[in-house]
Amino acid sequence: MPPCPAWPSGATAGPSILGTMAGDHARPSPEVVRTYDMPKPVIREAYSQNPASRRYVVDSLRKVRELCVELGIVTPLSKQIWRAFGIWG
Repeated sequence: MPPCPAWPSGATAGPSILGTMAGDHARPSPEVVRTYDMPKPVIREAYSQNPASRRYVVDSLRKVRELCVELGIVTPLSKQIWRAFGIWG
């Protein structure tokens, strides 16, 4: 079956989806933040501005990234997208 032209290719959609989902899964949900009254500066310090947290996210996507490279779906453009999302390691 030929690829549907209306859908973005895996080369560009993959890092966009993974970058968004990795950010969502590596930090507490807004509901948890509200329920436990977590201050925004604490969230920033623990997740957004924390090199260890960023390294955790990059490392958690290592196998997926390596598989994408092995399958040949990492292009120069998609590599820039991986880097823009901060998930290229």
